[in-house]
Amino acid sequence: ASAAGGPSLAFVEWSAAPPMTRLATVAADGSGRRILPLFGVQPTPFEGPAFSADGSTLVFSGYPVDAKGELRESRPRLFAVGAEGGTPRPLPGTVGGSRPVLSPDGDIVAFKRARLNYRFDPRNPGAFGYYSSATTWTVPLAGGKPRRLTPWLSGLSMIPAAFSPDGSTLLLERDREPGWAPEIIARPLGGGPLRLISRRAEEPAFSPDGAWIALIDYRDGLTVRAGEARAAVGELYLVRADGTGGRRLTRTPAAQESQPSWSPGGARIAFLRTPGSGGLGFGATLMQANADGFCARRVTGGKGRGAAALYGPVWQPGAGREATVLPC
Repeated sequence: ASAAGGPSLAFVEWSAAPPMTRLATVAADGSGRRILPLFGVQPTPFEGPAFSADGSTLVFSGYPVDAKGELRESRPRLFAVGAEGGTPRPLPGTVGGSRPVLSPDGDIVAFKRARLNYRFDPRNPGAFGYYSSATTWTVPLAGGKPRRLTPWLSGLSMIPAAFSPDGSTLLLERDREPGWAPEIIARPLGGGPLRLISRRAEEPAFSPDGAWIALIDYRDGLTVRAGEARAAVGELYLVRADGTGGRRLTRTPAAQESQPSWSPGGARIAFLRTPGSGGLGFGATLMQANADGFCARRVTGGKGRGAAALYGPVWQPGAGREATVLPC
């Protein structure tokens, strides 16, 4: 990652030729893009990394690979690595884990585990059983016993999205099958009932002061053509920490906005903009804008046919990496 002389972002990219996922960093002005060396591990696609509070460590989901890049295990797990890359350290108790989210103090990692099973009865080929569920777990970054926070229940997905800056609350994405739209709920970590933050929304991120949540909202009912059907696309919104209000920051009805991240200090928001409904993420552009949505500009990605897929941009925290307001 860049030196502590300016703001920068980390993200996962997936190239199609040759097929490979990598962990990359770039300065906020688009300069200094580099691939981090990850010896023996390849990141999981479709999701990004998480930074420790001081910006010195990245946690990500990945697969152990051999010298030829072939997978050595069929399930991912979480790894920690220095911000400059190196040999990632596997986190005990996280086999099958993905979507890491670090607590503000850096002591705890929340992550997702999923189960998907089909049960087939050869005596009755027309009948089969189907089980699909995703749950939220936590584990100490230094190592320890993982703890499950949400229940296993077929058709229910509850996965971690963001800690509040004071560490008291974990935002979850909740989805039910079939026919439910995603919603964002708050889980008090000290106990208490779940609280609905926003319906038809996903991918929340708390502002550094805890007053606002940036999220991807589908309230406008926007759709784009996807083959012979139409797919919903979401826009970047701000809501208050209690879920009230709602301020639209982007207006791109032909593109999917996704995966917002606040800069240290809260002056800017980074996010992805992908043509159409997003698909596998190919052709995505890493964007940044001021926290009011103005002065949006490209950071990297999105350069025509064959462009890599981008996932999960996250700002590097730490002294000297603060981002100021963008001039228009």
